[in-house]
Amino acid sequence: MSQTHPHILEHIYDAALQQSCWPGAIDNLADHLDARAGALLVHDPSITTYSINALSSVYMDLMTSGSADLYLETLAKYEAEQWKFIGLTQVGAILRDEEMGVSKADLDEREDYVFLREEAGILRRLAFRLNDNQGWFDGMTIGFPSHVERVPDSSIEKLSPFLPHLAKAVEIGRTFARLQVHYKAVLTVLDKVSIGLFLTLENGEVILANREAQRILSLQDGLIQTPSNRLVVRDATLSARLQKCINEVARTAGGQAERAQYVLRIPRPSLAHPFLLEVTPLRDANDELGDGFFGALVIVVDPESPFDFNISLFGVFYQLTKSETEVCDLLVRGFQTGQIAEMRGTHYTTAKNQIASVYQKTGTRRRGELVRLVVKTLPPVI
Repeated sequence: MSQTHPHILEHIYDAALQQSCWPGAIDNLADHLDARAGALLVHDPSITTYSINALSSVYMDLMTSGSADLYLETLAKYEAEQWKFIGLTQVGAILRDEEMGVSKADLDEREDYVFLREEAGILRRLAFRLNDNQGWFDGMTIGFPSHVERVPDSSIEKLSPFLPHLAKAVEIGRTFARLQVHYKAVLTVLDKVSIGLFLTLENGEVILANREAQRILSLQDGLIQTPSNRLVVRDATLSARLQKCINEVARTAGGQAERAQYVLRIPRPSLAHPFLLEVTPLRDANDELGDGFFGALVIVVDPESPFDFNISLFGVFYQLTKSETEVCDLLVRGFQTGQIAEMRGTHYTTAKNQIASVYQKTGTRRRGELVRLVVKTLPPVI
């Protein structure tokens, strides 16, 4: 992807598991864009005020200097307004700073711009959102040297291919940030997650599987582990597809490909609800697994097995009514329209309309998509 910096993707996926890697990843990206600095903000009210708040080295140096106090105390309010504007934009839309409601002339005279120009040599900026999830907000800004009058189109073109990978790294990082907050570790506490997690090599060989993943394998219901320790599917065609997905995202983690994720539905011989698989790149930045591991993280949700999540909080995020929140809870747990109507003492048509409203408000179309959204919004760490 990048001839100048072939390891940018590796740094990004290092940061997915280890937040301390974000400054280096942002530095590499900024350098590739001929920029000077960058900042990543993830606001996650379900965990802490800021679960990730990463700055490139230029900003870090500024923050550790005495002059940073002035910025934080009197000028950060301007930045807050900018983040608010970014929150209203479409995911993936890269905006120049003069496209965010304030003219270039006014920006150049604004106190925060004067400060950053004088103290950090930064003037023009780009800004963008990464994920469209109402459970959290994330955004990123890239700052360019003060001699740059207008961010060149070439920088935007070079930035665009990295957006899905930055978004995926933030999404993965939320789950592992939650683990770090509660357990001060990452790969050694996978059993604390109540959905199935497999860590695999590029060839599909399983390196680690948490307790829920092992339970899913024990069902022998479509997803199995071979004697050679590879994760496969009983259906040969789907098995080949899964292997291709694992191989591709592992190559992405190694900086050799560009795919950020795959989503698969695995039918089950028992005719139970299909397993929901998400295959994403994974790197072990702390070398807990040894040998500079990179591979794939295979996330498996068994819709037949209840997992812990705060449905009330999910309802707040997606502005569900109390009734819709209750219906959403029953939907995720696998109940059908008629069962939901009976359990809630309503007419079938009422339940059907409430289900349609849940899907509409959450931007999903079927139960599997809703389950995935709940898991992504509220990672089920027990």
